[in-house]
Amino acid sequence: MLTITIDPSSEQVRAAFLAKGPQIVRAIVDKLNALMIRLQAHIVSDKLSGQVLHHRTGTLANSIRVIPAQLQADKIVAGVEGAGGPAWYGRPNEFGAHIPERVPVNARALHWTSADGESVFAMRARAFDLPARSFMGSSLDDYRSIIPAEISAAVTKAITP
Repeated sequence: MLTITIDPSSEQVRAAFLAKGPQIVRAIVDKLNALMIRLQAHIVSDKLSGQVLHHRTGTLANSIRVIPAQLQADKIVAGVEGAGGPAWYGRPNEFGAHIPERVPVNARALHWTSADGESVFAMRARAFDLPARSFMGSSLDDYRSIIPAEISAAVTKAITP
């Protein structure tokens, strides 16, 4: 999550908001929408295509969606979300997880044929820890300095006659 605060105590900022409030809000909303599209593209084309995770089926990449910027009371909220539905495995990859020991429910649960054709049956699957491999949070970190700078430039452009 990234929060940008505009100091309302500044006389110049207060005057600009009184004179051009709707234009400033529109400029911020438009810039946030453009930045969220860029962030989504960075996640999909960089983080999920080799930097953090490798592209296999595209299910996780297809789950990454832009949340359009909206004015909510005194906040403008926008974002990028993903790893839901059929891409449930995105969350354990993002944050890490402990996978507990599993005992099969039925005889076919852990039964397979090895590469040399031998039938293998495992009575248990060992517990293990899946390390965090952040693709969403690390992408936001990549953009942490870009987003405020570009919003500031958009506001400056909106208040400049």
